[in-house]
Amino acid sequence: MAALSTKYVSEYVSSLDLSTHARTVALFGGSNGIGEGVARKLASLGCRIIILGRDEINVDNMKREAKAMKPRGEMAEISFIKVDLLTESGMKDAVKKLKEEVGLHALDCTMLFQNGRPTGKVELTSDGILRMLIHDPYLRHEKGYAVQSLSRFVIFSLTR
Repeated sequence: MAALSTKYVSEYVSSLDLSTHARTVALFGGSNGIGEGVARKLASLGCRIIILGRDEINVDNMKREAKAMKPRGEMAEISFIKVDLLTESGMKDAVKKLKEEVGLHALDCTMLFQNGRPTGKVELTSDGILRMLIHDPYLRHEKGYAVQSLSRFVIFSLTR
């Protein structure tokens, strides 16, 4: 099922017409799994990719590949910002760092990728925000995932 979904996402990304847009994309959780695949595809189309996440798994390799691709005669750029979105302070930190990286009007698209699926358990984070837990065995066996658009969250946060 994940392979089918990855294929669908890849086909969708391939169909995008990026020729008339500044192509800056922020990928929350884009350093592995489906997010990594989308990052690689967007880089092959000449996009500037900003990956936000807790660890830089595969990011160095992706940077080297992007330099070698030179899509459309340009140099694709991939950068990484270390953030943790599990707390409100982590979310605020992510928005602050993203603003520093791109400014208010330079971000064309945001995407959130998470591996695993919720177990239905709910707990409070350290700053009192409710969140659903991700069950560790799902992460180890790569079962389930979510691809969510963050555009409204980021636009709202960046304009405040």
